[in-house]
Amino acid sequence: MAIEAASRGAGPVRLVERDAKVAAVARRNAEHVGASVQVTTSSVSQFLSGVAEDPYDIVWLDPPYALSGDELSVVVAAILNRGWIAEDGLLVIERSSRTPDPVLPPDLTDVWGRRYGETTIHYATRKAAQ
Repeated sequence: MAIEAASRGAGPVRLVERDAKVAAVARRNAEHVGASVQVTTSSVSQFLSGVAEDPYDIVWLDPPYALSGDELSVVVAAILNRGWIAEDGLLVIERSSRTPDPVLPPDLTDVWGRRYGETTIHYATRKAAQ
């Protein structure tokens, strides 16, 4: 999704992938299509503990399907606590349709989802500051 978004003009685009071989493939694919994508080889947890980023309009999480709901909640909380989703920004979580819907904090509103066979895409918007 990151490469597709960047190839259509989105930016800045960052892709975080813990598997070095997969990250290398992503870098080559981005270069091949001329997409400006910053690929970081890291676990998401390690990446989230690092230097703060400017907020993103869209944060797409495609965690391993085996990631527990509790682990996913920790990741979502860290993303929000670090301010990585812009006000009125969109959080997108791709999960197996066999897993329960994610439990999202109250900072996220307009929560909805769409099922596509074995995959469900969950969406939520970050509230604007009052």
